[in-house]
Amino acid sequence: MAARCFIELSDEQLATLGRGTELKGPAVHSSFGRNTAIGGSRGVLRGLIGIHDSRASGKAPEPSEAGIVLHYSFELEKDVTTKDAQADDWDRLSEAVSGVVGSHQVIVSMWAVRAKDEIVPATALPIALGDTGVSGFSEIRGVRLAQPDPSDKDNDLYSVVLDKEGNEYFVTASTSIEATGLEEELLRRALDRLKEVAMLAYKEAK
Repeated sequence: MAARCFIELSDEQLATLGRGTELKGPAVHSSFGRNTAIGGSRGVLRGLIGIHDSRASGKAPEPSEAGIVLHYSFELEKDVTTKDAQADDWDRLSEAVSGVVGSHQVIVSMWAVRAKDEIVPATALPIALGDTGVSGFSEIRGVRLAQPDPSDKDNDLYSVVLDKEGNEYFVTASTSIEATGLEEELLRRALDRLKEVAMLAYKEAK
């Protein structure tokens, strides 16, 4: 499971971050990794924060690019362990970021593998292409189910990909959730929401 966010910052926000983190130069990164338990499963939690000021390089950003960008991500991987690795400035940087970003949307995704006899997909797979199919192929073994945003048809409120391979289904659920700071708790909320989204695309087999 992963949560990722990109936020354009103002000069004032960058200045605030600079005072709180001793930010110097055009870019700064900090990361950590540690063993944890979320959703009843043990695994590894990793985090990354990056701040980039493209103007500091002396090259003006393109019209489609932001001059100052903050990006951060959390990733949770089940059934693995790691040696704890935390940068000295992670706590200081994450606290400073939480103080300036305010409420924002975070894109979250979950990947899972389910045995064929564990679930009943809402769309039966495989789908036979028949005589009107694509030349060289006879079946569709994967689908992406999506709910478009009524106010922006080019973006989805949520989606689920089901891909059948052998005796397994590979499931990817994606959506966005609101966050008010940089916190691990958003992963717990993300996991609950992603499970709800995934269950729209299949049911547990009885």
